[in-house]
Amino acid sequence: MIEAQVQLGTYNPDWAIVMEETDEFGEKGERMYMVRETKGTNVLNDLAPPERAMMRCGSKHFNDVLDCNYKLNVSANELPSGTDIK
Repeated sequence: MIEAQVQLGTYNPDWAIVMEETDEFGEKGERMYMVRETKGTNVLNDLAPPERAMMRCGSKHFNDVLDCNYKLNVSANELPSGTDIK
């Protein structure tokens, strides 16, 4: 389970792909490649204000801070694509 502490509290996105990698020194570590949230809509303004705010915090955390691809999906059938959150 992926859990992030954001300004509004604890955020748990629906989907994440994390892979184990070995660096140039032979050290193993994990790298998060993408995070997706499924909400039944790809229009952020269709969500309730608190949910919309949490999605924006999640976007800032994963896209900006962790440099991980974070998007909104209508359903899991859309994976790995998605809608950018602004």
